[in-house]
Amino acid sequence: GARYVPAGPGAGFLVYARAGALLAAPFDLARLEMTSRPFPVLEGVTMNYRSGAAQFALSASGTLVYIRGGAEAPWQNLVFVDRKGAASPQSQTRRNLLFPRLSPDGRQVAVQVLEGTNYDIWVFDIARDTMTRVTFESGMESVPIWTPDGKRVTYASQRGVEWFIHWRPADGSGPEEKLASSASQPWPTSWSPDGKLLAFSAVQPSFAADIWLLPAPEGAAGERKPRPFLQTPFDERGARFSPDGRWLAYQSNESGRNEVYVQPFPGPGGKWQVSNEGGAEPVWAPQGRDLFYRQGRQ
Repeated sequence: GARYVPAGPGAGFLVYARAGALLAAPFDLARLEMTSRPFPVLEGVTMNYRSGAAQFALSASGTLVYIRGGAEAPWQNLVFVDRKGAASPQSQTRRNLLFPRLSPDGRQVAVQVLEGTNYDIWVFDIARDTMTRVTFESGMESVPIWTPDGKRVTYASQRGVEWFIHWRPADGSGPEEKLASSASQPWPTSWSPDGKLLAFSAVQPSFAADIWLLPAPEGAAGERKPRPFLQTPFDERGARFSPDGRWLAYQSNESGRNEVYVQPFPGPGGKWQVSNEGGAEPVWAPQGRDLFYRQGRQ
């Protein structure tokens, strides 16, 4: 969250946040360079641990306004929620968690964990209340999903400027294998019940996403060629196969806001709109009779 503060013709200071503190460095506008090492300005600025957003602003004359606080670590713990909305914690361990996914047998949860600046995939054992790290590579591993047999975890990987889809044994016993590479930030969302097709979202240059399908490796590991399933000018994400494999639920903003739709798979047939007041991230119940989705914070 760097800001420039003028302090004379062509010179000033670059002020930025780090770990809840503000630092300033003399800055040369002509050369666009710092001219000496940064020095601390003050401690205790509210700052988001995940995004790095810091709550401060500077006027042209150098007056500083800020919100007192520090680097906020958004720690969470895993909870189960029943159909009446009652939540029961499954672990007393609090960490920076994202994208939890229950295993097919309901005994484990794959989750993305942020530690420092590293995003990795971990597996939480519900009965034992333990977490096991699955990925150790440099870069970012995110949005884990399970294969239907529960033996592997599939996830998106960013290595430098490149994006990939990888999978590896859920117990960490084997190396990761590359399923696909893409320049369009692929996010895996669901395996078909027979384990033959992976649905994932791919971002267009317009930042809208399409839904693609990737065949699973057969025999020797190797990269397979993905194909588009739903490619429109709108943003479609979060595709989930129904438990019987006959339907695909997803979210789309074609109406002007995100709503949940269902359409036959592999087709043909039209789509049905499920939500009416906004909807995202659909999830099928195990028997396929219910479809859950998020609406804002509900």
